[in-house]
Amino acid sequence: MKMDLVFVLYNSSKWIDRCLQALLQLEGSRDELSLIFVDNGSTDDSVDRLMGYKEKALGAGFRNYLVHEGKENVGFGNANNVGARLGQSPYILFLNMDTEIYPDAVNVLTKEIGSSPPSIAAWELRQFPYEHPKVYDPLTGETDWTSGAAFLVRRDVFEQVQGFDKHIFMYAEDVDLSWRIRLQGYKIRYVPKACIIHHSYEGTTVKPNQYINSLLNNLLLRYKFGNAKHILFGNLKYLYAIRSCKDSRIRRSLILNYLKVFYRVWPFLSFRLFHSKRNKEFRPVFHNWDYSLSREGAFYTASRAISTSTVSILIRTCNRPHLLREALTSVRNQTYSNLDVVVMEDGPPVSWEMIQNEFHDMSIQYYATGDKVGRSHAANLALDKAKGKYITFLDDDDLLYADHIETLLNEIEEGHHSVVYTNAFEVPTAFNGEQKVEKGYSIIYNQPFNRVKLFYQNYLPIQAVMVRKDELEGIRFDPHLDVLEDWDFWIQVALRAPFHYVKKTTSLYRVPADRTLYRSRQVGLEAALKAVRIKQEGYVLSISAREISENVEELLSLTRFARLKRKLPHLYRIYHKVKNGGLFRNG
Repeated sequence: MKMDLVFVLYNSSKWIDRCLQALLQLEGSRDELSLIFVDNGSTDDSVDRLMGYKEKALGAGFRNYLVHEGKENVGFGNANNVGARLGQSPYILFLNMDTEIYPDAVNVLTKEIGSSPPSIAAWELRQFPYEHPKVYDPLTGETDWTSGAAFLVRRDVFEQVQGFDKHIFMYAEDVDLSWRIRLQGYKIRYVPKACIIHHSYEGTTVKPNQYINSLLNNLLLRYKFGNAKHILFGNLKYLYAIRSCKDSRIRRSLILNYLKVFYRVWPFLSFRLFHSKRNKEFRPVFHNWDYSLSREGAFYTASRAISTSTVSILIRTCNRPHLLREALTSVRNQTYSNLDVVVMEDGPPVSWEMIQNEFHDMSIQYYATGDKVGRSHAANLALDKAKGKYITFLDDDDLLYADHIETLLNEIEEGHHSVVYTNAFEVPTAFNGEQKVEKGYSIIYNQPFNRVKLFYQNYLPIQAVMVRKDELEGIRFDPHLDVLEDWDFWIQVALRAPFHYVKKTTSLYRVPADRTLYRSRQVGLEAALKAVRIKQEGYVLSISAREISENVEELLSLTRFARLKRKLPHLYRIYHKVKNGGLFRNG
C-alpha cells in the first residue's frame, strides 16, 4: 500500500538519529513508502544530518527520500501541508520528528486500512510512554479527534478538507483538521496496536508555549465550531486563566493573545458562515480546555508488555449474547494477545452459536451449566477451568479498553505484586433490547488500597483487578451470594495479600440508567449486604488491632462515627478499645 511519511522539523537535530534509525528498522517491504521531510527554517544542522541518511534510506528500499528546505518557520500545520503536496501516495502518515516508529506499525496500519469501512478517513497511532488519554470506543476504536503527532489519513479526504488550517500556527491544528473531516461525514479510528515512542515531554509538565497557544486556539475553535454557550464560557474561562496565572510572563502572553483575538477570529467565523456544511451527527466537544472526555492516567508511563505469561479472562453470562458479543470484542481488541478466555454460561448454551460464528479467531473455552446455578457458582466453575498464571474477570455487560490487560500485566510482573487494579468508568446505560444509550462517564471509586476501608465499601469493580492464580488457592465465591459476591471475594483475597493500585482508567462497567431499575437493584444489594456484614465480623479477626486503628481515620473521611458504629460495629469496637488503650495517638 503506497504511503507518504511526512515529517516537519525545526531545529530537530537531536531527534534525527533515533527517528531515522527506527524508520530503517520497519518490517516488510519499503518500496511503497516515501519519506518526506519539511524543514521550517532550522538554524542547526538538521538538514545536513537528514541528508546524511538519504543514501541509507534509499539503499534500505524506500521508494523516495525528499528534504524540503524552508526559509522560515511557517508553523506546524502549514509545513505538513507542504509535505503532503510533495507526495502522491493515496495515504499520508504524519509523524513528529521526535518520534520513533515501532517496526510493525506500518504493517498494522495496512491491515487496519484493509479492514476499515469507507467511512473511516483517518487512523491514530498509540504513543509511548504517555498514551493520549482521550476516550475512544472500546469496540470500534472510533475517537473524536486524532493527535497530530502520529496519524494516517486518506489523501483524497485530506485534500477535500484542504489540509491543515493555515491560520493555526501551532497546537489544536489536529483537532481542527479532525473536526473538519468529521463534518464531511467521515470517522476517525484509534489503532492501539500501531505504536510509536514520542519524546514530546521531558518530565510530565506542559510546556509554557503549548499552554499559551492551546488556550488561545481553544477559544478560536469555539468561534469556528461551537455554539453561543461554548463561546461565552470559553471567554470566561480564558479571563479566569489570566486572573489565576501566577507566572507574570505567561500572564502577559495570555493578555496579548487575547487582545489579538478580535482580528484573528475572522477566518474562523468565515469558515463557520460560508464553508461549514454541518454533519448532523457531528457535535464538537469542549470539555474544559480539552476536546473530549479523558481517561485518567495522562502521564502514566506505559510500555508494550514483554511478558509471555498466559492471562485468563473469566466471563460469566446468562442468555445475553448481544452483550457478550461486545465484551468479547473488547477482549479481541486487547494489545496483549496471550489470553485464555473462559466463558461460563449460567443456563442453556444460548451463546455458543454466536461464539462459533463470530469469534473463531480467539482462544475461547465455552461452557454452559444447563440448569441455572447462580453467578457465584458459575464464577467458581470458570476459576476451575482457568489455565492462566494470572486471573481477571469481565462481566458480560462491561468493556475493556485495549491496554487493560497489558497495563495490569506489566504492573503485576514488574512490581512483583500479587494483585493489581486500575480505575474504571461507571456508565449509566439505558437498554432497549439490543439498543443502548449511555448517559455519561464518571469515576466513582478512585481509591488507593486500604484493607480496612474495603470493609466499608467495595471500591474494586470486578473487571478492574488482576490476581496471581496461586493466590486464590482455597478462595472461592460464596454460592449463597448472587450479588456482592465479588466484594466478599476481594476481601478474602485482601486478607492474604495487599493490592497494588494503578491510577489509570482502563475499563468501564455499566449500571442501569433507569431510576426504577436502579432502585430495585439497590433493594437486592441491601438484602445481600446483611449476609456480607455477618461474614465480615469473622474476617476482621484476621486483622491486627493496630492496623484497624491506624486506618479508621481514613475510613472516617467517608462516614461519621455514628454511621461507622451502626454499619461496622465489629470495626468500631476494636477501634474504640485501641483508642482508649492509648495506642491510637490522635484519640
